[in-house]
Amino acid sequence: MFMVVVLGLGAWPPGVFAQTTNQRNTVNINERGVVRLQAVIVQIGAQSLSVRSWLGEWVIHLSSQTRLVAGGNRVPLSLWKVGDRVVVDGNLRQSGMTLDATKVNNKSLSLVTLHGRVLSITGNTLTVSRDGGTTVGVVVDPSARIQLDGRVVSLSEIRSGMRIRAKGVFTTAATLSAVRVDLGEFQRGVIRGSISNLSSMTFTLRGQQLRTRVEMMPDTVFQVRGKKYALADVSLQNGLYVVVTGYLSGDRAYLAADTISSSSIRLK
Repeated sequence: MFMVVVLGLGAWPPGVFAQTTNQRNTVNINERGVVRLQAVIVQIGAQSLSVRSWLGEWVIHLSSQTRLVAGGNRVPLSLWKVGDRVVVDGNLRQSGMTLDATKVNNKSLSLVTLHGRVLSITGNTLTVSRDGGTTVGVVVDPSARIQLDGRVVSLSEIRSGMRIRAKGVFTTAATLSAVRVDLGEFQRGVIRGSISNLSSMTFTLRGQQLRTRVEMMPDTVFQVRGKKYALADVSLQNGLYVVVTGYLSGDRAYLAADTISSSSIRLK
């Protein structure tokens, strides 16, 4: 069951606002023709998706500027499948149920994180001994972000023996397609201090005798007075005292944050 509200009878777009109340297949269109829809993928092309949502099938055009994400990480289209549920943001074309997508968020794709040590490297495939004893192949996607002790590096800088933290999708029981790779002697750690040099995804944490660059991940959890929030829900400030938990480099100069806690974090 759904409801449609239409304001304005001009050409579409602009001048039309429509919204359904079907929570599984929602379509929102504002007066400028900007669309957000929830849908199910029915076909995947080289530069397009066909999805089923309210009113039927929509065509989603993709470009090099379209952000394809899952769990806050960029994920290549090769890992997507027919039947995945997506949320699409884009601009409506004059031709009707056709969008130029600015962002497509795959809600069905679950990313996993593995930890281990690199045994060998062949092309873009790493053989990794996982913590726990099993051996897997980690295929590093060309678009993957690779960092060594918090510094962005290329695939060619990965060496056997390095500790690895890889995030991606298991395409087989023994193969992970990685969209994010962090290298270094990381270990779980907790640091406390005041925020400085704040940017959109990083800040410096100043402790008594320590300066640590903290990187906030798309899935970093913010704990405020006993409740959990996402990055989009909070507003950080320089000078704020926080407790940060995550994966800390051996020299304690870099930390990939899992959790940031403070009762003084402001909510948006």
